[in-house]
Order: sequence, then structure tokens, then C-alpha cells
Amino acid sequence: MGLPRRGGPAGLLALCFLYFAFYVVTGVQVKWFPKEYYGLPAEAYPNVHFLVDSTVGATLVILAVVFAFKWYRLKSVETVSIGPLKVAKEIPYITISGFCTSLITPATVLLYSLPISVMVAMVIMRGSAIVICRMIDAIQMKQGLLTRKVLWEENLAVGVALVIVATNLVNTKEGDFDFVTDPRAMGVLAVYIVAYAIRLYAMNYYKNTRA
Repeated sequence: MGLPRRGGPAGLLALCFLYFAFYVVTGVQVKWFPKEYYGLPAEAYPNVHFLVDSTVGATLVILAVVFAFKWYRLKSVETVSIGPLKVAKEIPYITISGFCTSLITPATVLLYSLPISVMVAMVIMRGSAIVICRMIDAIQMKQGLLTRKVLWEENLAVGVALVIVATNLVNTKEGDFDFVTDPRAMGVLAVYIVAYAIRLYAMNYYKNTRA
């Protein structure tokens, strides 16, 4: 993609920069988007109609990148049999990841569209992701798929993430949006967490079991 050398720290930093840059754009767009759209009245979640444009936009951008860099021409070094077909070994993992992403993307937009600040929504999502990542590492280490030393800073980060997420979920003042008692908000968060966990497990399972 024109980024610095693959696998190097410069490439990782470039990807992190792009990741957070696009998160900023998404967070601003959701709050800025008109409260009434396509003639539909604003209800409990005023920016929910943003899902239409964000989903279409995300799909078009992803397809544009794939075709621009001709990723559809990439060949696998290993194939697997699925019934009578032989397909690239990556296909099942890409399919799982894509399905989970199709849940994570709208869930992210919905969490941003709640009557809470962008900072609170981000803290809840990123804090949950930190905990999920540590759990996946622990599970795959238990399965013998991953061999590594767990640094104490990692467990500290998980503890801090749990405290911060819990604080933002339950520490509400009178008149504030009560995240925990709203079934829709908790339902969206549950979908986000479960989809993220399955996606990360599948991706890391492939990474840790490939030749």
C-alpha cells in the first residue's frame, strides 16, 4: 500500500495512525450528521439514520481499495478442501472476519450515536477490546497455539481497562443517559464485544497455525 517496509515498526506506526485518523472522522461524522434524514423523524437515537450512509460508504471504500491495489489477484500458498472445492486456506478465516466486521461496523456507529460523548463511547469500545485481546491470548496459550511470556504491564492494562469501562458504564448523574439500564445500548455493546472476540480469535488462530 505504499507504506514503509512490511513488518517493521514504521509500518505498524503508519497503520496505527491511519486507524485512529479514520476513527476520528467517524466519531465527528456521527455527531455532526443531521438529526432528521430522508424525511424520517429523530427518535430515541437521533443519528441512527447515519447507518445507511456509513454502511454504503464503508462498503464502497473497501471495494475501491481492493480493486485499486488488485488484492483479488493475490494467490494463496496453501489450499484446503471444502466439499468438492479447493479454496485458499485463508478464505474461511476471511469469511468469518468479514461477517464479524459487518456486525462491528454498525455497532460502532450505533454506540457513537447514543446520547453520550464520543470519548465515553470510545473508552467503552477500546477498553473492551483490550480485555478481549488478553482473553484470546490466554485461551490460545492454553490450547498450545501461542507461546509467549505475558508481561505484567499487559495484565495491568487489562485491570485499568476494566476499571475505566465500569466507571463509564455505571457512574452516571441524574438526567444522564443510563447505559446499563438501556436494553438497546447493552444489546449493541454485546454484539460489538462478541463479534470482535470471534473475529480476533479467528485471525489469531490462522496466524498461529499457518506454516
